[in-house]
Amino acid sequence: MVEESRTPWIRREVVKETVDYSGLPFAKVMSETRQQPYVKVRQIAMYRLHKELNASASEIARFFRKDHTTVLYALRKVREEIIENDN
Repeated sequence: MVEESRTPWIRREVVKETVDYSGLPFAKVMSETRQQPYVKVRQIAMYRLHKELNASASEIARFFRKDHTTVLYALRKVREEIIENDN
C-alpha cells in the first residue's frame, strides 16, 4: 500500500505524465477552463487516477477541485470511449 503522505505526490505525477503526453500546459489543464482539449486531458487524468491508483471519485474531485459528480461523468465518458475505440 502507498504511504498516505506520498499519495498527493504520486497523484500529481500521474496527472503530470498525462498532461505532458498531451503537450498542453499543466496549469491550463488544472484550471477551471471548459475548453474541449483541456477537459479531455483532465478526464483522462481522472480516469488514470481511478484505475491506476484506485482513487475514489471524492479523492479525485478534491485533487482537481471539482464536484465528485464531474469525476463520475469523466470516468464514464472515458470508459465509453475506450470501449468504442476497441470495437
